[in-house]
Amino acid sequence: MIPIIIYVLVSLLLGSISCLFGKKIYFPILMLTVFSTFVTISFSVFDLTLKVGIITVLVGLVSALLARFFYKFGVFLLGGILGGVLGLFVISFLPPAAAQYGWIAVLLLAIAAGICAVKWCDFFIMASTSFNGAFTIAVPICFLFVEFHNLQNFIYADGMLSTIINLNHYLNGQFALEHRTITFIITILIALCGLVFQAIQNKKERCE
Repeated sequence: MIPIIIYVLVSLLLGSISCLFGKKIYFPILMLTVFSTFVTISFSVFDLTLKVGIITVLVGLVSALLARFFYKFGVFLLGGILGGVLGLFVISFLPPAAAQYGWIAVLLLAIAAGICAVKWCDFFIMASTSFNGAFTIAVPICFLFVEFHNLQNFIYADGMLSTIINLNHYLNGQFALEHRTITFIITILIALCGLVFQAIQNKKERCE
């Protein structure tokens, strides 16, 4: 049970920081988001082996550094990630016949969101970090509510690290899709609160 508690607490902490203070610590959040997104996608596509793990971490670190030192590229990349997540959510409601072409919608939304991110940089940084943090908070909250009496089933015998990796994969994949409506509603509500808070703080800093 300890690995699940650690995962949830860390998710809530990181999500709250991103949601409320995302603009102030944008670069660390950007690098962490790019790295964690790449790692999550890689582990969901390939088997979890030592070789895959090393390559994934190295490429993830390079991508995160590129996002940091190429500022506009980083903003575009973060926008693309957000647009891609939104696209995946949208196609989950499509009928099976149309869903097979869903990758086109995901790609178009990712590109469009990336372009908008570069054009309206400050607002997008606040909006994206609020949304990213809100999603990081909403998913484990929904998980605890839905699976409270079955948490033991998510403990892996391989150890704490295996439990955390598999739990992260499950929550951000299958669980988020199966409970997409309630997860989306909670995410939007938390994100709006975070966006308003960041906007107020940003306005205060400009007036000082």
